[in-house]
Amino acid sequence: MRKNLLITVTAFLIVLVGCTGVVGIIVQEGIKQKAQELIDQAMYILETSSVDYYHLREVIYVPDSDETDSEVVNTVLDSSMILLCGFMVPSTLTSCNVVSVNELNSKAIPWDLTNKPDFVENVYALTIEGTTEDGKKTFFSLPMIEVSGQEYFWSVYIYMAKDVVIAPATEVRMYPQFLFY
Repeated sequence: MRKNLLITVTAFLIVLVGCTGVVGIIVQEGIKQKAQELIDQAMYILETSSVDYYHLREVIYVPDSDETDSEVVNTVLDSSMILLCGFMVPSTLTSCNVVSVNELNSKAIPWDLTNKPDFVENVYALTIEGTTEDGKKTFFSLPMIEVSGQEYFWSVYIYMAKDVVIAPATEVRMYPQFLFY
């Protein structure tokens, strides 16, 4: 009787561990697929020369309440240089594939992950393999954030300091912040 119970419990645990692994693989593949869709959207924007504020908002999150602020608009346009460098240096990429997606929750050079805004649910690091016009392979990394189930590379938003009593101070922030930006 004991032996049968031990075998049953062991079999149950093995099945449970296997299911957990399968669920993890399915979730990871789902995130990787979303990351690939984000990369494809960025490639489309860059290929069609639609590098304007409204198209960039498809890949860079801006809260609706901040969308008309001129400093936010300028920061989004300026930060697009990070995308241009990734997709155009050392040579223009003709295709890109997501190699890996890893969740980030600590230091991630060259990205500063401190001061995560409340609207950001998850932060990931994408490793991307690109093929250049001359057929050479190149690799680069970009962050990816999740906001309300939608993926973006980063966010630009207005931060209001809550600890200033007399007059609230505001500043435009980017999250995650590129350390060399």
